[in-house]
Amino acid sequence: MDENIDFTQNMLNFAYNMEKQQIISGLLPGIKMLAKGAPELQKTLLDQFVPLIQLILQQYPQDGYTKAAETIMPIIEDCLYSSNSEVRDKAISIVQDMRGVVEEKEKESLLAITLRMAHDEDNEY
Repeated sequence: MDENIDFTQNMLNFAYNMEKQQIISGLLPGIKMLAKGAPELQKTLLDQFVPLIQLILQQYPQDGYTKAAETIMPIIEDCLYSSNSEVRDKAISIVQDMRGVVEEKEKESLLAITLRMAHDEDNEY
């Protein structure tokens, strides 16, 4: 577990030195696996999303960014509905931060996620 947190905390350093294909075929599937980890790991992972999206958008603005957004957005939504309140709180914070760095399509997606959450009658939070 500590190794996963260490890796996650240094993810941006790894991503900075990766080629686009390595990010798409290696890092992004790894993010999906890490997202299924314990709440502490999920919170650490959420902290990496804004700088990771910024990096990928800068280096690989088209398909790299699209693949990253397709990976990260569902993870954020899942975390918004986590049974762990700290993960939910972190996800809410990340949604706000992500709005400042993502492209218009993802801003609309974040808004839709927020609206769904606000209008979810089953939402017990």
